[in-house]
Amino acid sequence: RQVLEEQVAERRRRHEAEVQAERGRDGGYFGPDEKQCAPHSQGEEHRRILLAQMEVERQRRTESRERRIKMENLMLGNAIDSLQKEAMEEQDKVQRNREA
Repeated sequence: RQVLEEQVAERRRRHEAEVQAERGRDGGYFGPDEKQCAPHSQGEEHRRILLAQMEVERQRRTESRERRIKMENLMLGNAIDSLQKEAMEEQDKVQRNREA
């Protein structure tokens, strides 16, 4: 019986020692690896490309706006011409009715 009690006590001590050892260790880091910084030259290249794209986009918007304004002016001119033509035809019609 004494041998069994010693074995139980030894097992408890060993278990407690293992628990203390586990608690004393660092838990570790399980997240993603740290990213390497991109070289500065790569950022400069990316910046230069973005600026070029922005300039092209600005020019495209300006040209598109100018085209739209030109089309609106043409449509407005055509509408005015059409209204003037209709007014003249109406006057001619009235004049002909007076003469008849």
